[in-house]
Amino acid sequence: MTVLRNPNVRHGALIAATTLAVAAVIVVPDSRPAVAAAVHSTEYPGRTIGSGGYGYIGQFGVNNAVSTPAPFDFYFPYGISVAGDKIYVADSGLAPREVGSQDAGHSLQAFTLTGKPGLDGIAYTTNGEWTVKTHQTEPNPQDLVRSDLILAGDPEVRGHRGVATDADGNVYVVTSNSAPFIKKYSPAGVELARWGAPGVSSDPARMTWPVGIAVDADGDIYVTAEGYAAVVVFDSSGNLRGRYLGAVTPDQPITAPGRLNSPQSIAIDRTGGGIYVGDIYAGGRQGKIHKLRVNKAAGLPATPENPNGWAWSVDTSFGTGGAVNAGPFSSVMSLQVDQANGDVLSVLGSGGIARRTSAGANITTIGSVSGNVHDEGRTGTVRGMAVDARGFVYATTQQNTSASNTRSIVQIFALTPSPLTGLTATPGPESVTLNWAASAVGHGQADVLDYVVERSTDGGATWVTMPQEARSTATTRVITGLAPGTETQFRVRAFSEAGSGDPATAAAVPEVVIEPTPTPTPTEPTPTPTPTDPSPTPTPSPTDPTPTPTDPTPTETAGPVLPSAGPTSSGTPSTDPGGHGGLPGTGSAGVPLLAGAAMLLLIAGVWIRTRRRDA
Repeated sequence: MTVLRNPNVRHGALIAATTLAVAAVIVVPDSRPAVAAAVHSTEYPGRTIGSGGYGYIGQFGVNNAVSTPAPFDFYFPYGISVAGDKIYVADSGLAPREVGSQDAGHSLQAFTLTGKPGLDGIAYTTNGEWTVKTHQTEPNPQDLVRSDLILAGDPEVRGHRGVATDADGNVYVVTSNSAPFIKKYSPAGVELARWGAPGVSSDPARMTWPVGIAVDADGDIYVTAEGYAAVVVFDSSGNLRGRYLGAVTPDQPITAPGRLNSPQSIAIDRTGGGIYVGDIYAGGRQGKIHKLRVNKAAGLPATPENPNGWAWSVDTSFGTGGAVNAGPFSSVMSLQVDQANGDVLSVLGSGGIARRTSAGANITTIGSVSGNVHDEGRTGTVRGMAVDARGFVYATTQQNTSASNTRSIVQIFALTPSPLTGLTATPGPESVTLNWAASAVGHGQADVLDYVVERSTDGGATWVTMPQEARSTATTRVITGLAPGTETQFRVRAFSEAGSGDPATAAAVPEVVIEPTPTPTPTEPTPTPTPTDPSPTPTPSPTDPTPTPTDPTPTETAGPVLPSAGPTSSGTPSTDPGGHGGLPGTGSAGVPLLAGAAMLLLIAGVWIRTRRRDA
């Protein structure tokens, strides 16, 4: 099997290029990432502050010291292997020399990753804060995995240690307390083969206290035999392929690279071909990581212990002459290679995980040995470790290796975000607009959940978080309510479930708000009315000052009846009920003439009667 490696994939490196948008106005920019080492947060256990560090993003499993464990029950989780979305965990139980029930544990469990570590069940809220818990009694607190299989209770399968998978998904597990030592299972848990025994010293395939196991690109199985400082190689059916005897180098001192002491762990770079073997502290010699190589096409004469004529060598480009010291009194309990970039991860007996380049240079550490026993991210005792295709690290974690152990879980770690870039600050009236480049997610990094903005008005001596109601991955933000005319510094950093990245900084001077004098808005003048000819005032017709008499209805009388012409109570002449002031059917202008004519006729009639009577 050939595995292609992208040379651009590095811890925190980015595969995809990003385009940085630069604002039109940049005031006092300083987008250089802060140079600071990542540190573990004391306020939020498990989280790391600063780029290039690892932080906690999830866990599963619960301590349960019962004879036959149920799914998610671990006593002493040891080896772990991740293949795609499948996770296999080997539980060693108590060793025969330890006090307590030795029936607990001893299981091989399979899980399927159903959730998204770093996105599902997250503790991150916003404004750079997490809600952390201990999860002591929660077997699957983030709901990340599903239990698929548990193999337990077989008295002939005891003391599970290392576990590995091949390209076909088959599972190989080392059971150190029961021979045959190597068991092979199908992905469904069906046993396909078992082999390996202590044997006698003349048996080239013998194994004494096997612990570590790994599979190379050809499908060959490598097992460490701690009892006699060897690496024994089998094919997938258990046939001997070769053997490396680390102690048989009489021309080199006992501390020389390649001189194995008590090999405990092994990992293989399937692309680069390097074979890493971890020694534990024993016999006064500190633990080491050795880097070996094997030439399967060397064509050496075949022997019982080397039936295929392989040639082994020490890779002197690693560390110092081919080895790296693990530290005083330290043991290399587990080894893994990140197949994406060739980095080597090692579990130290003192707790924690170290990450190195393929040349042995130290990069960073994972986990913390301080804090409370059940804190998120605490790695007081780690026995197994694996790296998935995305670069997340899985670590089997215990409180200790005695019967008093109360912590038995698998923890998941991811890299913190990369340093922020492209930050610009554009001033406005009592405000500043910030823009920055999106923080791309590289190999090993958890997804970015939020960007947090801080400001300082004292040259960076103190910083104040600019709070927001909910987390946001927007790459622009307007900060208002700032003191005008005062230089204000800003820093922005990306946050994920694992922690925060290094910030970028920029400064700007908010502008003074000047209230303009309002200018009257011109209005249309009110038009002057065009003069018109006034309506002529009607001239009243002259009226006879003599009161107008009422025209009486003629009455048969002996003499003339004088009309009543007295004024009305209002002092004005009486008018007809029609309101015309004259006779019915006549216009108002003709009323005086008619009245006068009627009076003359009346007078004339009276005069004529009088003359007749006199005659």
